[in-house]
Amino acid sequence: MSIRDHNRRSDDKDGNFFNHNVSRYLLPFTGFSQVSKQLVYGMQHRMPMLQWVLLRIENDQMQVMRVAGDAPFQTTNSVTGFSGSLLEQIALGQSPTYMPDIDPGSAVAALPFIVKHNIQGYISAPLLSSGYDLLGFVIGYHNEPLALDEHNLSLINVGARVTAKFLQNELKAVENARELDRAEAQALCDELTEVYNRLGWERFVTSEEIRGQRYAKTLGIVMLDTNNLKVINDMYGHAAGDQMLQTVADTVKTTVRPQDVVARIGGDEFAILVIDTSEDALSLLVDRLLHAIEQTGYSVAIGSCMHHADVPMEETLHIADQRMYAHKRQQKSEISTGMLPR
Repeated sequence: MSIRDHNRRSDDKDGNFFNHNVSRYLLPFTGFSQVSKQLVYGMQHRMPMLQWVLLRIENDQMQVMRVAGDAPFQTTNSVTGFSGSLLEQIALGQSPTYMPDIDPGSAVAALPFIVKHNIQGYISAPLLSSGYDLLGFVIGYHNEPLALDEHNLSLINVGARVTAKFLQNELKAVENARELDRAEAQALCDELTEVYNRLGWERFVTSEEIRGQRYAKTLGIVMLDTNNLKVINDMYGHAAGDQMLQTVADTVKTTVRPQDVVARIGGDEFAILVIDTSEDALSLLVDRLLHAIEQTGYSVAIGSCMHHADVPMEETLHIADQRMYAHKRQQKSEISTGMLPR
């Protein structure tokens, strides 16, 4: 049974329990942060486990948002892959949402996490949007078989639904705030290239870093430096240099997605904030950018880095910048005639 079917079947069964109990514990809170904390700590109090964990799932990655329990297996803000995990099997309906006593001969028993930590039983519930999109999971696991009853099953299912509603509402608010940021940032555009200027870039980086920390949104940073701007200005005039910058900016804008942020942060340097991405997707974007700009007759040096919530944004920016300069040094070390305007 898939998580969608499971959630629909449990709606009616848990209705009375929801009205009587969960609203008492969860609904008085005003945001996802409070509700998610109450859910995992409340479950740990009612049904002690090695760990209760609430994870946000997006772009084939799982990020731990809340943890209750003394086991050091998973820590807040840690990120792991979703593919091949127990939670992916549950989401696909290949494993049950709860298994109080894991059969040693089952596929679940062979999963690396289960084997490594000698997990004997688990109980989970998906966090689903109103459209049944998977937002995350809450799961508790133990190294002893579990004694489950209908009360605990109801509590985790309804608690997950309430938490998912708060998360969905706040994610929608994030999107609305992002659109407002874009509207306000129109005054922060670079006049020549019609992308954001440095001040606009810093505003978006700050706001997206905060959103990423709170909602486990994945971010990528790309630094891009055009080659030979001074040579072009000296040989063909500043109008030709301006043309190069405009062409590179236009190419970048048509290569990235609408939600990504492009800025000119220096005379010949651009930066891209890639929102909701993965390591593989960021690498593919860099390849597409290099190819697309090469087709215009110009060349650039590029450096990129994934940003994780447990790392300061300044460090991510520094790494991307250093990788860009390393690429530029590599280009200079190769025999080249330069990429001048046609």
